[in-house]
Amino acid sequence: LEGVNVDERVDGFVAACQALAAQYRTNNIMLTMGSDFQYNNANTWYKNLDKLIHYTNLDGRVNTFYSTPTMYTNAKHAAQLTWPAKTDDFFPYADHPHAFWTGYFTSRPALKGYVRSRSNYLQVCRQLELQTPAAGSSQTLWEAMGLAQHHDAVSGTEKQHVADNYARYLSNGTAACRVVVGSGLAALLGEPALALTDCPFLNQSVCDATTAGVDTVVVAYNPLGRARKEWVRLPVPTNRRLAVQDATGLAVPVSLTPIASQPALQTAVFQLTIPPLGHTTAFLTFSAAVDSLTAPAPEQPVGATDSIENGVYRMAFDTATGLGLTLTDLRTGVVTKFTHTWGWYNASTGNVASNQNPGQASGAYIFRPN
Repeated sequence: LEGVNVDERVDGFVAACQALAAQYRTNNIMLTMGSDFQYNNANTWYKNLDKLIHYTNLDGRVNTFYSTPTMYTNAKHAAQLTWPAKTDDFFPYADHPHAFWTGYFTSRPALKGYVRSRSNYLQVCRQLELQTPAAGSSQTLWEAMGLAQHHDAVSGTEKQHVADNYARYLSNGTAACRVVVGSGLAALLGEPALALTDCPFLNQSVCDATTAGVDTVVVAYNPLGRARKEWVRLPVPTNRRLAVQDATGLAVPVSLTPIASQPALQTAVFQLTIPPLGHTTAFLTFSAAVDSLTAPAPEQPVGATDSIENGVYRMAFDTATGLGLTLTDLRTGVVTKFTHTWGWYNASTGNVASNQNPGQASGAYIFRPN
């Protein structure tokens, strides 16, 4: 309080600056300030920084002042030196042994996927907001997406309750944009009073508009500046026949795949071509129960196989397990047998009982297998 440690602090600061300057090519060095969960009391910090700058400049060995990246860069440029170019990568980063910061590349994949899908939805929302007299506003989702770009948000390095809160913001923003998208697409269809709905739980095979087995119109919008072909996947009942037509009335091929957890439903997959910054429609028509028209499919015999091919290779699978069996080169006829299994890494608990960097466990930031 009385400044009795001024000399001690100045000497320590000057020594630190001189040690850092030894690693620089000019006499201009940058001291960065800031850290996670630090510097909470701005008044205390700046009061002491002001004193440190004042007394260091009175000492005269180091010229100290508040600066900016632009001022620092200009000072470096004024030195008229030729600087070496760094061509190798900064990643993966490690701050000590066994601590490579690669865990967050895959941490909290559900939140990462949600952020990415909401980014797409935000673009759709903003475009329809501008193109049409849509009701509602994209602002809520825009703000939530901005928040989700934080380095402890989409990175997946936050605690679970914080991740849940980010997801809540994104969900609230999506709900607000759902009003915009619904009214905007209705306006593009020329039916502003039309009440459109979407299916946010398709990952759980939930979509009331298609699982009821009644005729439905699907509207697909493309926010990109080029035409695209998009696969549409929708749950439909197994006891109804399904036919799909595009906007011109042409029949669209449909593939049906069973849903193991929901025997009464199957997934209908078909492809639509959507114009740039535009929309298209598909008409889903359901007819009489399948059981009254066709015999049940025979059970697959043990050892049965199925295959896919692209004109160059054919890959065969065991229909019972879904695992691969053979790869055939269709040009040469060479057949290669193979097997594959699922594996995982055992996460390190930190080797606390050893001398190998004890305490550094694998986690959201750092990937460290045993």
